[in-house]
Order: sequence, then C-alpha cells, then structure tokens
Amino acid sequence: MSFCMDLGGMVRAARRAVGLTQDEAAKRAGVSPRALWTLESGSGSITTFHKVATVVDFRITGLPQGKTLGRRLKAARVKRGRSQASVATQAGVSVPTVRSLENDGGNITSLRAVLKILAPAARARKPETAAWESGKRDVRLTPKWLLDDIREFFGPISTDPCAAENSFTDAAREIFEAEDGLETRWEGPFAFANPPFSAAAVWLERCFQAWATGEVQTVMALVPTRTNTRVFHERCAGVADVLFMKGRPNFVNPFQPDVSGQTPFGVNLIVWGANSGAAQGLAAKLGARLMERDKIAA
Repeated sequence: MSFCMDLGGMVRAARRAVGLTQDEAAKRAGVSPRALWTLESGSGSITTFHKVATVVDFRITGLPQGKTLGRRLKAARVKRGRSQASVATQAGVSVPTVRSLENDGGNITSLRAVLKILAPAARARKPETAAWESGKRDVRLTPKWLLDDIREFFGPISTDPCAAENSFTDAAREIFEAEDGLETRWEGPFAFANPPFSAAAVWLERCFQAWATGEVQTVMALVPTRTNTRVFHERCAGVADVLFMKGRPNFVNPFQPDVSGQTPFGVNLIVWGANSGAAQGLAAKLGARLMERDKIAA
C-alpha cells in the first residue's frame, strides 16, 4: 500500500518502532491522546502531524528537499509545472486548501489527496537502525573515550538525564527512563545527555530549557546532525556551541557492552553555557569543526 493511502498507519508504525505508547508519544509531542488517536486513524490536523512526527522520527521520502513539508509540497508542484488551481481540481480540494498545505496548515485527509497527485511514490523514510538488533533501536551508549575527553575540558558530569545500565558517564545524578528526564528536575553545574535519537528534537528543547532557566549551568547533548530542524535553528544555532564530529563514532551496545557499532548518521555535540576555552579545547582534541555561539546570545 502506498504512503498516500495510509499516512496514519505509517505514523503508528513509527511510534511503535521507537517503543512509545500513544499516551507517551502524545505527552512528548504536546498533543492530546485523542488528537494522536485521530491522527493514527488517518485524520487530524497537519499541526498535530508535525508535532508527532518529530517525536517518533517519522519523515517522508519522495518529495523535493525543503525545510518544511509545506515547502516540499510547493517544490513538488513547481517542479511538475502545476498551478495550485490544477492540483486542487485533480485532488478534489479547494485552492485555499492547497495554499494552506503549502504553508504547513490543513489536514491529513487533504494532504493525502494532494500527495497522490504530486508525489504518488512518496513513502515513509526507512527508520535509522543500530548495528545491533536486540533491544531499543535508538539506544546507544556514549563510548568511554569520548566521555573522558569531555570530562577533561568540562569536568565531572553532575547529571545524566538519559541514564542507562552499563553507561560510562559516571554522573553524580543519574535519571533513568522510569523517572523520565524530560520531566524530572536536573541539578549541578554540568549535565550531559545522549538521548534516544528518535526523540532528539524534544530532548534538545529540554536541554535548552535546563540551561536557559538556570537549572544547570552548562548542558551538553550528543545528537544526530540535523541542521534543517526547527529546534536546531531556534535553540542551537547562535545560542549554543556546536561541535560537528568527523565520521561516525562507534557507540556501545547497551545490551552487549563488549560490542560497538557506528550510527547510520553523523553526530554532533551541542553545548549551552560552555566556557569558550572548553568548547575550543574539546573541538581541537576531537578534530571537530566548531560553530561558536553568537557573542550577543552568550
């Protein structure tokens, strides 16, 4: 079945793939459980879709590149040499509906209709998987050598809000999944987070808030390199120091600590509230490219 025929089912499959219940996913996305249920049933608003898609790491392939789904739809229409009116007529929707979709509004039913016209081969992007198959697919332990380098320049880790068994963080305060680091208060001068990569966006928001509100003096997050996301542009670029790491570091299998493997994507370290010398020193040690925060923002 094509992507266009079962958008809600694809979102549901993505949620289950990252191990979230409907209630958990709804809470992280900031929507009601009813709204998520409606979305997974094939209806609901585009606003809800965007919020949930970020949490469950759901993305669409088969459309031109663009910062938002609406811009990608517009790019697909322009590439095909179609007007909004012609697309609306063929899709059985109104011109204002097409215009709304291109501005990231509208609803899922209209989106499916327009996708059938502009991108009939569109589908859900294949999930990023770890080098190991057992356990949660997006849980990877930070290698000890990297944590040692981080501690060399930033000192001991006060809080690990994404604590996991067999972790090498040696944090004074470990917040495990059952306690929920998204909700629990962090503490101490330095927090380090290596969150589930499928939920990187919500964790970046949490890291920013922990620093911005003074909850923690310095916060560092190890996340996939996704510079096109809203949270990167609004909470990271210009606000935090960003270290783009070369290659794809080997992470440790939490279920078999003697086994390691690369992620299928590049990663970066994002640091809020860092001493400039510490960020520069770590970047030099790692051979990473450093994008420093704006001095005004600091």
